[in-house]
Amino acid sequence: MLPVMILDEIFIKKALENAKKHNVKLKIFELDWRDLTKEISEQSFDAVLCLGNSLTCLFGHENQIAALKQFYLILKEKGILIIDERNYQYILDNREEILKGNFCYSGKYQYCGQYVHSRPIEIEDDHIRSILWDERTNKKAYFVAHPFKRGELKNLLEAVGFRKILQYSDYRLKYNTKADFYSYVCQK
Repeated sequence: MLPVMILDEIFIKKALENAKKHNVKLKIFELDWRDLTKEISEQSFDAVLCLGNSLTCLFGHENQIAALKQFYLILKEKGILIIDERNYQYILDNREEILKGNFCYSGKYQYCGQYVHSRPIEIEDDHIRSILWDERTNKKAYFVAHPFKRGELKNLLEAVGFRKILQYSDYRLKYNTKADFYSYVCQK
């Protein structure tokens, strides 16, 4: 069974507050990434952003390909997909040390903010389970992700038709095996 992504009411409320503050109108709705073209016309967008390890929440090669194909289809000609992933290969390669507690992101490339921290607590070849906690409230949450292996996400992007793909390691256009994150800028 696939994990179900549900829009969090707190995030919706915050997005609407921010939109009102900046005089922007939002239309918020839920769509399955594998079926975007059922509601969105092909070649509708100049850019699509898929950030925060979002695609890693979608398990199964067929599901990942289906979602990426949909992103490709809704992009205009020469449109850009920006997508990222954690350096899961590093985590897989160093699982024993990381599970002993010897794990720390550099802190230079934050996704969770200053007060929210994360670390893997279960590392398997087909999934990584991490705990996230907010040091201000001590609230905890868990995140389960598909750990893309080295080159796997880039291969998927090429498989759906992206030909010009720039890979960044911690926001630098240079491959680094010890980077915290990889980002890809893909042109249709």
